Amino acid sequence: MLKHLIICIFSICFLDSFALSCDKHKAADSSLVEDVEKYKIDFPKNLAMGSVLSNPGIGSGLTYKGKDKYGNFLFYSVTDRGVNFNDAKLSGNREGAVFLNPKFKPFISEIKLTPGKRAEIISVIDLGRTGLPPHLTPMIIPLSSNLDILEFDPNGIDSEAIDLDKNGNFWIADEYRPALLQFSPKGKMLQQIDLNNYLPEVLKHKMSNRGIESLVVTPSGKLVFTIESILDIDSKTHKTAEFIRVVEYDLATQKSKIFAYSFDFEKYADRANVKIGDIAAIDDNNFLFIEQGKSSSGEFINDIYIINTEDATDITSLRHSDDGHLEFGPVSGLIEFPLKKRKLLSMRDHGWTHEKLEGLAFIDNKTIALINDNDFGFEAEIMGEKGAMIKTFDIDLEKKTLFKNGKGGKVDIKMHDNPETKTEIWLIKLKNPINCK
Repeated sequence: MLKHLIICIFSICFLDSFALSCDKHKAADSSLVEDVEKYKIDFPKNLAMGSVLSNPGIGSGLTYKGKDKYGNFLFYSVTDRGVNFNDAKLSGNREGAVFLNPKFKPFISEIKLTPGKRAEIISVIDLGRTGLPPHLTPMIIPLSSNLDILEFDPNGIDSEAIDLDKNGNFWIADEYRPALLQFSPKGKMLQQIDLNNYLPEVLKHKMSNRGIESLVVTPSGKLVFTIESILDIDSKTHKTAEFIRVVEYDLATQKSKIFAYSFDFEKYADRANVKIGDIAAIDDNNFLFIEQGKSSSGEFINDIYIINTEDATDITSLRHSDDGHLEFGPVSGLIEFPLKKRKLLSMRDHGWTHEKLEGLAFIDNKTIALINDNDFGFEAEIMGEKGAMIKTFDIDLEKKTLFKNGKGGKVDIKMHDNPETKTEIWLIKLKNPINCK
């Protein structure tokens, strides 16, 4: 699954044999789509996995399992760490995350989609660990809704992506450490690959809460994932970085390659908030990527790209001439063979209204599936003394009060359950097949 030019704006297609149009102006044309089926997912009460799951946030990742004997589509999805908000700043450059239900345990859901009828959860797999953070640096301090400091969980995970290997085991991306976790079909931990052991120079520059949001297992068994967003090296490159790092990890050799995924940063309001929501493997070298973020005009972008890593330059050791990281400036002329990308669909053109498109599954060369993360249907409402909404704030743990940037007085916090914020799974059928041969 898983570069001299990196601004991948191509005047010709990178694979002549794609059945879909290679014209970049037509790649997002609605005429490519034959049908879009939209399903709200039912979650039976008898499968409840915690006390705040009237509207479960199961869409932090998606993978396709196959069809059952009746022709129903079967998928696996995964939750993240649970109902929380993490915009709180603490003393000592720490970050506070408030957990509404500290006992919540992330879990896998098996989804059955009956075409033309409904989508429902038919089973769940408990991963046996909470969503509370392990004791890491820089520290994320877990807090209760009363602003009491909670205990760290050395086994806690923030699960953000899911895929299956050829043996039916689950691979899950943990954003906390970050790490790649392998679980058995019944949810038993089999192995943990701590990425700081392999990518220390990269991960020490990742932005807070931007570990791994995507992970896929290639047919040959390699793991491909992306750092969720650009690197902010020494807090100096959040306005200069032009690409997101894609990692190919070989389980057999324990070696990795890094490729540069470029994006049109000028169309976004803030390049630091461009994210890769999920990826799916077509084959060993061709993938689908979700690229998303707020545009410069204030609208949200949720786009799907076709990516080809074959012959792409490994940038692991590549630097500017002054030995600076590539994120410090333009990279035009530095990467010999860029990672190739081409837009497939702009989902906003097809009625997608959710902010978080975090699950993507490749079914066949004419069919893909998408799922949204609804954050469990909860929203934090933080109001200042004058009734203004506040997005970032400080916490005084001794007084157990919230302050806006250390001034402006106390603020109130409320959590709202919006029963209309449902998890949806979309089945998208293309008119022409994606042919990567």
